[in-house]
Amino acid sequence: MDGSVAVGYGWLMILRLFRGLGVVLLALTIVAAFPTVSFAGDGDLDASFSGDGWDEPFTTYSSGSGVAIDADGRILFLGTDGTQLSTLMVRYLADGSHDKSFDDDGLLEIPNWLQGVHGPDLVFDGVGRIVMSGRHATVPAVSRLLADGSPDPSFSDDGIATTSFGANGNGYSALSIDGDGRIVVVGSSSNPEGSDAVVVRYLPDGSLDASFGSDGVLVLDSGGSDSANDVAIDSKGRIVVAGGTGVWPAFSVQVMRILPDGLLDPSFGGIGVVTTPVANVAGARAVAVDDEDRIVVAGVAGVDTNRTDHQALVIRYLDDGSLDTSFSDDGIVTTDVTAWPDDSLTAVSIDLVGNVVVGGNSSDNHGGGAGSGLLIRYLPDGSIDPSFSDDGIVTDTPSDFRIRDLVVDGMGDIVAVGSNGFFGSPAGFVSEASPVDPQLNHGMVVA
Repeated sequence: MDGSVAVGYGWLMILRLFRGLGVVLLALTIVAAFPTVSFAGDGDLDASFSGDGWDEPFTTYSSGSGVAIDADGRILFLGTDGTQLSTLMVRYLADGSHDKSFDDDGLLEIPNWLQGVHGPDLVFDGVGRIVMSGRHATVPAVSRLLADGSPDPSFSDDGIATTSFGANGNGYSALSIDGDGRIVVVGSSSNPEGSDAVVVRYLPDGSLDASFGSDGVLVLDSGGSDSANDVAIDSKGRIVVAGGTGVWPAFSVQVMRILPDGLLDPSFGGIGVVTTPVANVAGARAVAVDDEDRIVVAGVAGVDTNRTDHQALVIRYLDDGSLDTSFSDDGIVTTDVTAWPDDSLTAVSIDLVGNVVVGGNSSDNHGGGAGSGLLIRYLPDGSIDPSFSDDGIVTDTPSDFRIRDLVVDGMGDIVAVGSNGFFGSPAGFVSEASPVDPQLNHGMVVA
């Protein structure tokens, strides 16, 4: 990381899938402070969003890291400004206009709220409150806001709960909320050998859950570098954490499943932790659980030990932790998308019919340099869906665009956020010196 920050803008791109009479049409909406971009055929801009498919949420540095859709269909974008000293939120109505009921103008800046390892993340709880993770100053933190964007005083008195662990500067990477309203966050903590994976659970009032781990904190240390990059909760309330593990130059995908009482689940791989080597180096950056409690992770697989060539990686596990052989025969799919040497995935979601939708980027330099955003849709059997953008793959995004997070709504529309700029490490990659600590230069929101 060079510590530099280049000029950028906030972007929002919305992929809308319209289904009717057996025909699937893809309309692409982009919100950006860039010249008009036209997409032919399935990639046409959606004129119903913001009049011409464009909007300019920010005119200063920004980067997108999280997206969520509330019960009323409003899109909430989360990111950071270019200095990475504040968190930015924008709430859009379905037509692309800013929702004026959200902090008066639809835009909210939260000072001193910093990105975690992968930027701040957010979800909505069961009553429509906004819960986000990241760092407050230099301390890992969770915040809860009311629907109008104001801090929730019933959460840790001032709407912010902080928990110190490891070295200063560590932060939470992702979060999820279980059926009892408890907030589960994951991140990494530095150690002399690299890093430990950390899982923390908070009660609905913002206090640490003493019934989980050691006073609410669970640390996994395999002796090398372990990262916890994303988290999901299955139908039984079990916590699924995805990341990576290893010691340079060999890294593997790591998935652990934790019981609601905070113990590793022995029915998952025998010890609650499953490690999957793919090629020479691999890591998981995102995880989702389908309606059969099968676990889907997305990330990157390195083809060579110099990390100059990477492929998009998707793995599906059965409930017992074994690879799902009904998914691409061996449970593992690697996809070499374009002429760019590096393809990596940073987000995954499962739609209503069980298709796996992933997002990330394709570039010429470990997620930096020239490149494009990347969306792929796989059928439930692991094959690429040819009904999605003709060949199952969308790369016609603005130059150098990177997808950081995505969600599929109840209508099958894909909403993704990201940025235009440089990632300090390949998405999902576990670095012994600095586990996936991205530096974002240009800001974009994609949906």
